[in-house]
Amino acid sequence: MNTDTDTGVPALSGETAPLPAVTLFNLEQFEWRVHTEQTELACRELVFLLGELDRHYGLWGDAFRAFAPGQTPAGLNRHLCTRLAGAITTLFSRPGFSISDTGYVQLMNLHRWLALIFAVSSYR
Repeated sequence: MNTDTDTGVPALSGETAPLPAVTLFNLEQFEWRVHTEQTELACRELVFLLGELDRHYGLWGDAFRAFAPGQTPAGLNRHLCTRLAGAITTLFSRPGFSISDTGYVQLMNLHRWLALIFAVSSYR
């Protein structure tokens, strides 16, 4: 994950035009980006989500969207975290996946939220 120095937003290696800033996290879009190997965009969205969790003290916040029909309020967080954990695992284990030094620092500053996502998920 490379970072554009002017905006502090991760940028693709060798790309001339910066990608738009992430202002909304949509779980279905994130899962689709991971599935279609849009690694850079998925990483940007993940960092945005983790930052939102940090700003909202672990709550999803207004910039989080997910479709979860049939989920009861009691099981909603586990369901969402399980989907997130699955997508994150797929993203990070993709052959050739790497993180820039700047991306590493961003993730380390927010790693407690990654730990929380996996702790709440059904992964045991």
